[in-house]
Amino acid sequence: MCFKIGGGQMMEDSRMGISFIVTHGDKHSGPNPGMTEEGFDKIRKLREALFPTRMDGIDVISGTGKRHFDVAKALGLEITRFTAVAGGPDSLDNRDGQKVIVFADGTEVLHGKGVNTTVEDESVAAVQLIANLRPGSVVCAGRPLMIGLNHAGYPNSMKSTSVYAVRNYDGRIESIVPIAEDGNVGVGKDEI
Repeated sequence: MCFKIGGGQMMEDSRMGISFIVTHGDKHSGPNPGMTEEGFDKIRKLREALFPTRMDGIDVISGTGKRHFDVAKALGLEITRFTAVAGGPDSLDNRDGQKVIVFADGTEVLHGKGVNTTVEDESVAAVQLIANLRPGSVVCAGRPLMIGLNHAGYPNSMKSTSVYAVRNYDGRIESIVPIAEDGNVGVGKDEI
């Protein structure tokens, strides 16, 4: 499998031990939201720009929320396994100017430090998940996975509608580099 970076340069990930994390695009509000049509369109454009060949026989790991399933669908990939470590059904929303966490059943709680500790609690699991990816794997995720990796000492930009190239070696994360951020391709192409 090949992927394209920037101005059309092709790179073979199987030789390089590179996997990918793709964060969801714009989402609806409410419990367990899916992506909006605009979110789908942006992820489809990333697929066309970065993954020009068919991606059969690869590991596709998805979070357990609708928007994570939507990432796989927009990329034209079949999910091979699910884990809430890549993202769950709960979502961050805005209500009357205040951030709230909306759980899958519709329960809302004000967002604040120490209220929902899922990201911190799962940061070790996030590192294990990503460090042990097989080359060519794609993780359909949300920003909480990226934030968890950041908490665990792997700095990254933590943005939605983004693709991160992950280089692993012997069960360790060597680097996490954005190759598309906020739907724009080619941002970290020189760092891979």
